[in-house]
Amino acid sequence: MVFNESGMMFHVYNHSFSEAGTFMWNVTCNAFGYEQSTEEDDVLIYPRTNITASKIVSSIGEDLFSVIINITNNAGYQDHLYLYDFIPSDYNVTYTLLPNSSRLVTGGNASSWDFFVNPSGFRNITYNLEGTGDYNLKDTFMIGADPLW
Repeated sequence: MVFNESGMMFHVYNHSFSEAGTFMWNVTCNAFGYEQSTEEDDVLIYPRTNITASKIVSSIGEDLFSVIINITNNAGYQDHLYLYDFIPSDYNVTYTLLPNSSRLVTGGNASSWDFFVNPSGFRNITYNLEGTGDYNLKDTFMIGADPLW
């Protein structure tokens, strides 16, 4: 870090990390007339999540729908994700891959899956929905994804 004599301040030093991990970071400051100072510490750099998520709902019969959730990892590293999906209470669901957890929430059921997606890879989750009573298909288009580090 270089001392700026005219402004009596230090310059800010930036560093970009090309990958996630724990790195030892150190900085040394010195200027004429001042005692040299060196500091170091470990810093944890988290990866940037770069995913694409889509949910496709297709009719496969009267009151019967096929659902495909596609998660694509656009990053160059493996990503660990929680995927959340909302199933309104006026639907019966048949999963091909059971969720890791499922719980009742206002208006329906929140299901979640915990999985890894390889670099430039994808994961699909599929299931069938059967509409019962007075249902609205638009209510099925709610998903969420959270990175886990």
